[in-house]
Amino acid sequence: MFQITANTEIAAITLNQVPDRPGIGAQVFGSLWTRGINVFLVSSTPLTEGKSNITLSVSKKDLEPAIVTLKKVQHDIGAYSLSTDFNVALICLESPDLAFTSGIGKRLFEVLSANKINVHAVSSSGTSLTCMIAEADASKVLEALNKEFKVGDK
Repeated sequence: MFQITANTEIAAITLNQVPDRPGIGAQVFGSLWTRGINVFLVSSTPLTEGKSNITLSVSKKDLEPAIVTLKKVQHDIGAYSLSTDFNVALICLESPDLAFTSGIGKRLFEVLSANKINVHAVSSSGTSLTCMIAEADASKVLEALNKEFKVGDK
């Protein structure tokens, strides 16, 4: 049994060219936590020369304080820049048996590909697979995934 949700009330923030060293995550997430800002998704992309990009999503209502907070962190950790995207959504496929069901990722990414949807970031756990996509595509993807995974069928 699957549950598929779309969250369009989020925005993405990316810290670009972050030095890859211990303690960076503690600084980034600790600074947000002290402001009461929750992170819905985090994805790290390794680059060359000991750097990486860190993309995270926060509620649109928390975006302004998150940007202020992360600009200070950007300076403190030596990240090159900070960028934002207000027009993203999170599509989450959940199932208690996700980790034990072969082919789920294949099916999800085939649906996204068939609908010409680009994935900005992806995160997974034993029970969920979450993709960040363009907000404008959220309803189309939600409908296609509900059909693929037969959500709502008896």
